Amino acid sequence: MKRILRSLVPLLGLSCSAQAQDFSYEQIFDEVVESIDEGYYDPTFGGMDWPALTERYRPRVLEAASDSVFYVRLNEMLFDLGVSHIGVIPPDHPEWIGAPAAFADGGVGADVRVLDGEIVITFVEPGGAADRAGLRPGTVVRAIDGMSLRQIAEAALAPPRPSIDARLIVNEGVQSRLFGRAAGGLLLEIEKPDGARALELTREPRAGRTEFMEGIPPVFLEFESRWIDERVGYIRFNSFHPALLDRVLGAVDAMQAADGLVFDLRGNPGGDFQMRRSLVEKLVAEPVIFWSYRGRDGTREVTVQPDARPYGGRVAVLVDRMSASSSEEFSGGLQAIGRAAVVGERTPGMVLTAQVEQLQNGATLVYPFAETRVADGTVLEGRGVLPDIPVQLDADSLAEGRDVQLAAAAAYARGDGRGG
Repeated sequence: MKRILRSLVPLLGLSCSAQAQDFSYEQIFDEVVESIDEGYYDPTFGGMDWPALTERYRPRVLEAASDSVFYVRLNEMLFDLGVSHIGVIPPDHPEWIGAPAAFADGGVGADVRVLDGEIVITFVEPGGAADRAGLRPGTVVRAIDGMSLRQIAEAALAPPRPSIDARLIVNEGVQSRLFGRAAGGLLLEIEKPDGARALELTREPRAGRTEFMEGIPPVFLEFESRWIDERVGYIRFNSFHPALLDRVLGAVDAMQAADGLVFDLRGNPGGDFQMRRSLVEKLVAEPVIFWSYRGRDGTREVTVQPDARPYGGRVAVLVDRMSASSSEEFSGGLQAIGRAAVVGERTPGMVLTAQVEQLQNGATLVYPFAETRVADGTVLEGRGVLPDIPVQLDADSLAEGRDVQLAAAAAYARGDGRGG
């Protein structure tokens, strides 16, 4: 699965399950080092002296007094490589991969973003706990369980942290307060015209749970397709997951008559290579070298072939600071060949192809084995996808029931917006 490993800061406050007695810290450390020695995509390690780095960390990692400290220090070493898609997930805790909106089994039926220095509710699920409590998009949240945005951000950004976009880390830190174990409670302090108001909510079990692969937690899938108007179709999915492929391709087929399509990838953390490839093939009219992957053994080019019934209308792709990995390869790839306009915010720039390995003690090692380039040669890792039509969400528009990013994407798709 093409995913990044998010910040493992939560390990600092949690105890791990007991490590298997058959495997010492030294054995696990050596297994991690050997895998990266042999499989890391860049044999020069970006100019870093990897052997010296491992020798510097070895005594500090091996003298850890607990499993929690061991994994924190091990990941601190890996994060020093300064790339995404890297880290070790402790055994029995696959949820620490991050992306709570995709993996957490409980939620309050709402999503949030940090906008203009405030926590703002961006989505409320009809009938969910947040809806029943009267929360609406545009509501400003002052604190969650007594923690202000500043306190949440400080905790999320505390070392050790991976070398990924701080905007994403802070947003995930906020999301992790809303999404978590089902039946858990939380206290929101929200902004009201007459002052602050406290609300108690309970996380409820989420639907759409689907297994993906060993070592990775189940994904909670979301899919939506509809007509924005008689000319523009809208398709949203929260993961490039194989279980959604037929529904997404079927939605494109059902909207063949549309002047334009909007693909909403906001908050989509990535996923499966074959799904993004199949969707691209639904949108191109001729074969094209779409991606290239640089690894230890050279560069491999990927040519996509047009589907038997490709869609030929205009395409807009909505992205934000939480559209990562496969979302970036898809949107940035279409942008590079001039097939789509990208609308929204710069993406986080976490675009390496990951290897996922089970270690002897049941932990999961994730590390990059290839670097992605899109058709025009652009490396998206550390850069992100830059929108053709930059649009920021704001609390006032959301409170008025207006999604300004979606409106801009729909305008482009019907030919009324920039580039039309």
